Amino acid sequence: MFSRVSSLLFALCLIPFSHGNQLTGLNQSFSTSVAKELKKYSIPGGAYAIVKDNQIVAIETFGHIDKAKTQAVNTNTVFRLASVSKTFAATLTTMLAQEELLDLSDPVTKYVPHFSLAKDGAAEQIQLKHILSHSSGLMPNAYDNLLHENWSMEKIIRRFDRVQPICRPEKCYGYQNIAYGFLEPAIESSQDKNYSTLLHERVFQPLDMSNASGWHRGL
Repeated sequence: MFSRVSSLLFALCLIPFSHGNQLTGLNQSFSTSVAKELKKYSIPGGAYAIVKDNQIVAIETFGHIDKAKTQAVNTNTVFRLASVSKTFAATLTTMLAQEELLDLSDPVTKYVPHFSLAKDGAAEQIQLKHILSHSSGLMPNAYDNLLHENWSMEKIIRRFDRVQPICRPEKCYGYQNIAYGFLEPAIESSQDKNYSTLLHERVFQPLDMSNASGWHRGL
């Protein structure tokens, strides 16, 4: 379902429109398509916005925030971004690097000293830039299953000493969720502020994202 809705949104981004009538027709057509997909996959609610020249020119909401229909989705409803949130972590990391508060060539073990791999010295070769580009050499989605089982980050990290890298850093691609979290202590080491505060000050506030949050409690 996510890929289907994503393809709908991507298709929308590719369609040029310049006149009011074109926009109205596009919005009506797209709204019908989204409503159909939500119903098809029993998704209780959703929303989308159409942006042109940095301005929101159309916004539509659908259904409710849950299947019990306790509250209708509105223009201020907050949705979980899941892995799209990696773009915010990457933006913040590179901003700090450009300000020379972080070095993207630093090994992740500088910030996560208890991270180790089954191969001696392999963990020390993984740098922040490898985490950002998913080129750490780790098997794809390493220990995601433990994340889904609500294991603590600390406990999961200590299990990496059983993992053999599948290649040297930069030599292969392997999408990561747990390892991407190693950016947080690196970001926090750059100054005396936690990740959530920095995210709000450096990203959310400048973009006027008043309802955005870096944690589940914001949902």
